[in-house]
Amino acid sequence: GHLSGSIPPSYGSLSNNNNHYYAIDQIEFEDNNLSGTLLPELSALKQLKFLILEKGHLSGSIPPSYGSLSNLRVLDMDYNKLTGAIPNELYDLVELRELDLNDNRFSGTISTRIGRLSELVYLQVDNNEFGGSVPVEVGGLNELAWAVFHGNNFSGEMPLSVCENSDKASPPGKITLLSADCLEDGPVVCSCCDYCGEAL
Repeated sequence: GHLSGSIPPSYGSLSNNNNHYYAIDQIEFEDNNLSGTLLPELSALKQLKFLILEKGHLSGSIPPSYGSLSNLRVLDMDYNKLTGAIPNELYDLVELRELDLNDNRFSGTISTRIGRLSELVYLQVDNNEFGGSVPVEVGGLNELAWAVFHGNNFSGEMPLSVCENSDKASPPGKITLLSADCLEDGPVVCSCCDYCGEAL
């Protein structure tokens, strides 16, 4: 069956319940009818490695306190109704391998602090309302395989550092999927993109 309703705040106390310590390392609610906002209380779960809350009806913004989840490997919140900017604290999650925020209503820019996420393999921020330019620092993410930016308000040129990390470069890099809004009249110039999305 499918869950509905909101995430109870008591989830944040699961790490220390009746003086018993629980090492909760995964929360996964995929393809459910969860609504409400993201709970700051979840940041108490310091052992959390996977936070997967995709395909629901969650709204509001990402709590800055999630930046203290220092063991987090996967943060997947795609296909919700989330808004606001990515909090700077999120760029402190240096163990992160996967950041999936696509198909929401996020805005603001992608910070140059993204260069701190040196273990990142999948970066999916497509179909939101992000603006500004793709940071040069994305090209320094040596493990990055997917960098998906289309369906936003990005503009300017895809940084050379990103193109040089493409599997089409010589020598080839690791990025096998790179997208932006780079059709002929699109706002992003990207000669190395695999997919150019629809013009905005």
